[in-house]
Amino acid sequence: MAERGGGGGRAKGKGSSRRDPKQAFKERASARRAEQEMRGAQVHEPQHSIDALLSQAESLQSTNPDVALQFVTRALAQDPLNTEALEFRAVINLSLDHAAEAYADLRKCVEIEPHNGWSKYMYLGQLSSGQEAADMLSAGIQLMAEYEANVASKPGADPEEIKGLHEDISAAFCSLAEVYLTDLCEEDEAQDTCLALMDKALAYDPTNIEALQTLSSIHMSMSQPDQAWELLNRSLAVWWYPLNGDADQQGAGEAMDVDDDAAAPAAIPPYELRINTCKLLIEMEQYQLAVEVAAHLLEEDEQIMQVWYLFGWALYLQKDPEALKTLQHAEQVYLAQECERPDVLEHIHELLRELQSNSAE
Repeated sequence: MAERGGGGGRAKGKGSSRRDPKQAFKERASARRAEQEMRGAQVHEPQHSIDALLSQAESLQSTNPDVALQFVTRALAQDPLNTEALEFRAVINLSLDHAAEAYADLRKCVEIEPHNGWSKYMYLGQLSSGQEAADMLSAGIQLMAEYEANVASKPGADPEEIKGLHEDISAAFCSLAEVYLTDLCEEDEAQDTCLALMDKALAYDPTNIEALQTLSSIHMSMSQPDQAWELLNRSLAVWWYPLNGDADQQGAGEAMDVDDDAAAPAAIPPYELRINTCKLLIEMEQYQLAVEVAAHLLEEDEQIMQVWYLFGWALYLQKDPEALKTLQHAEQVYLAQECERPDVLEHIHELLRELQSNSAE
């Protein structure tokens, strides 16, 4: 929702009888006005009242979401069809893990304004599954693309705004592809659909690391390791090689039709995405790179069991003597955190048995 000005503070309690009667009267009057506004008692200028309530809710959203929820609900008591308030309440409910309530408000937004505003569709895509999730995300992408085309067609369009829209649309295509890789993976055309979606994602943003990695993974599953490595290497050229000052490898990004700015270090991808980078590197037998990425992840957070496991596995595949100690630590973290990945624990034990057997010989 659009940024708002700060709302007024909460009304104070009644003054003591020892205080100035005039001041006490003013405070009681102020308290009554605030209470009336909260209850929607003011019938004149209702939109101003709704704006004030939403502004107050926004100021409390991060610190006191339960109270913020009350303000938005009072705004909706005045105008039950206010889509801004409905979506705002949905966002607050999501932060409180009230998924069902958020879903209901977002569906209502779609009923009221199906052709305006894409964010509600993106939220519904996250809250839904299967074909419904795909339909919601597709609708949101269509609205985003239409808006981007309209903005780009205007003289003097802001390049930064267009770039941001391109990145958002590209990310949305990745979210849609994820549905076809999971919920709809049994569909006949699921793989072809994913390939097409990733092509569209990269058409909007050739430096989208998630799209490059997803496409790389799909090509690995299709037994096309050369194409898979080319795509993964392109993703590394966006962030990993610049991050490490590896000028020799930055040329991997030359195949991408991007601006010179793309050669500069991009924002580091989310942690989970970098874990997937490590997995793909192991799968493609790029063990040294996998070790380096895993070490980089552990510098950021050394409490992630999966990273210790991947680190140890990559060291094992390199026949590095540090593999034993690393995998033992992975086991300790697993047990301490009571992780629920029996397949990973079984593989750790398998590797440890082999390493301990070799060291005993």
